[in-house]
Amino acid sequence: MTAEAALLGKPTISISPIDFYVDNYLIRTSLVRKARNPKILVDLTRHILNCERISKLQNRLAHRILYGMEDPITKLHEVLDGYITL
Repeated sequence: MTAEAALLGKPTISISPIDFYVDNYLIRTSLVRKARNPKILVDLTRHILNCERISKLQNRLAHRILYGMEDPITKLHEVLDGYITL
């Protein structure tokens, strides 16, 4: 749910003890912040709640990633058109 929230433009903090590939990508792109202990979690939460700029930045970053992706329906049609002949 961390990835989904981040890609919807919501400020997101990951508290997972496991490093997931998708989370690592989102952390590198600044869409997700990682809290490895309770103090960091509290500090990040306070910072996100007190800074209006973070929400706007999060939306911009999420839109940049989402709109840069190819449309899976279009790609699926291209693949199927190669197999189906009328």
